[in-house]
Amino acid sequence: MSNFDYGAKKPDGQHERHPSNVGPTFVQPIRHKYIHTTCQTVTVMRGQNLAETYASNPGFYTHTFCVGCRDYFPIKEFYWSADGVPLTEVKGEPGAVLD
Repeated sequence: MSNFDYGAKKPDGQHERHPSNVGPTFVQPIRHKYIHTTCQTVTVMRGQNLAETYASNPGFYTHTFCVGCRDYFPIKEFYWSADGVPLTEVKGEPGAVLD
């Protein structure tokens, strides 16, 4: 992943591209919305591959974007809006779609 080309940062602070790595099976629900503990802003993942990567390979990402702060932070600072589970924990019915 270190050679991945993220592209330039967009005006909102996000990179143009994000890597994904959807595994063969899901180990937790597919969730699209998460909340930053610092600012309490909900961020919505726009790419289905990003949500499925979290559901199949939870340790793939170490940081994620907060639309409120307009920057990337460690995933330990976020929790899923649908059920309050921290992004660092693997919980819930594998493959279920939440939020």
